[in-house]
Amino acid sequence: MSVDKIQNSRYEIFLEGELIDLCIPSPIAINEDGWAEWFNNIEQLQATQHGIYPNYRSSQHQILDSLYTDRSKIVLLICQKNTQKAFGVVSLQNISPQNRSAEIAINTSSKDKKSAHPFSTLEAMALITQHGFEQLGLNRVYGGQAFPILESWNKAIELIGFRTEGI
Repeated sequence: MSVDKIQNSRYEIFLEGELIDLCIPSPIAINEDGWAEWFNNIEQLQATQHGIYPNYRSSQHQILDSLYTDRSKIVLLICQKNTQKAFGVVSLQNISPQNRSAEIAINTSSKDKKSAHPFSTLEAMALITQHGFEQLGLNRVYGGQAFPILESWNKAIELIGFRTEGI
């Protein structure tokens, strides 16, 4: 990546994609792009454990601070290439070097996701999954997708190699 590209970015790009970039989280995401508010969009969070309690900017700053030293998870912002504005997060969590496994999660509850390419979230999942296999040496990446609420999402991620193992 060129120096000019880094200087023109709002965020530091960690994994570069075709439609989106996965970027290193920073306070900009909380203060300007609404990271804390993404976890208060109850309608969009029905298939998650979020949205039960209010999320605050101060608590999101604490979560961001914890990411600097926590080696059990990788959380990356999903950023539009043209604006470098973050509209969601994708993560590998509960990374287990012993079991060579991790859980995957994604949240794109931002209002800005409407302007993103329809395959942006699928590319975000593919990029972080590939990173898990190639860089972390994982053998298994799994996620708990709520059924039937996310049935169409379950079908979509089959395109990148995920499969349903039970209901």
